[in-house]
Amino acid sequence: MVGRIFDNLGVAPQTNAYLQLATTPSDFVYAWASYVDNKSTDQTFIRPIRIGGQ
Repeated sequence: MVGRIFDNLGVAPQTNAYLQLATTPSDFVYAWASYVDNKSTDQTFIRPIRIGGQ
């Protein structure tokens, strides 16, 4: 499941990735991620997306 979330966020196959999930009162789940580029050491933030629900 985590690998699929990273794929949906466009992060895979990165290493040093951070994933955060948050729920809302309306029972939606949002996921966002960040990762550090090993060559440049730049951190990249991936915008939150809603997963699951209708």
